[in-house]
Amino acid sequence: AFTDFLVVQFRDAVARIGADRIGAFVGEPVQASGGVIVPPDGYLRRIREICRENDILYISDEVVTGFGRLGHVFASGDVFDIDPDMITFAKGITSGYFPLGGVIISERLLEQLRRSNHP
Repeated sequence: AFTDFLVVQFRDAVARIGADRIGAFVGEPVQASGGVIVPPDGYLRRIREICRENDILYISDEVVTGFGRLGHVFASGDVFDIDPDMITFAKGITSGYFPLGGVIISERLLEQLRRSNHP
């Protein structure tokens, strides 16, 4: 029931703002800055579906959850069964020994970049 409420709130926000005015949804698979807050079952999958339906990028912030911290390389796909358009990561890639971050993009975004002739 709570997941349904959250999904309705997100869907309403997309309708109110307009999908064409929303560049991306950015979310952590597990929120760490406000405590360790695990999303309700199915929440991330349903938000991902809404993003896909409305051509809104889904960016998964895996700075905290990536590289084994939840027992898998990335939480998005392995734990929550979603396929984000982008994954941001840092910290865990070097085990915290060296400051490094990066981004992984989907094949779809890679193809769009190739077609854009952007260097």
